[in-house]
Amino acid sequence: NNPLTLIEAARLMGVSTQTVRRLIQREILSAQQSMGPHGLRWEIDRSEVARYLEAQRGGQQPQQPLSSNRV
Repeated sequence: NNPLTLIEAARLMGVSTQTVRRLIQREILSAQQSMGPHGLRWEIDRSEVARYLEAQRGGQQPQQPLSSNRV
């Protein structure tokens, strides 16, 4: 599984990186932080982005992920 960066997730979702950060902070998107070449970075599973987009298409508020793996 190849996780998405914050920028990649934002592009796929059609939102800003700040919006993705807010969704992570509000635990609407589950994400992990890992050490990258320039410090800590967020990694978002593709299935989380797909779940969010599916809920948006259905006009629903996305539910919180079943497991929150935030660091």
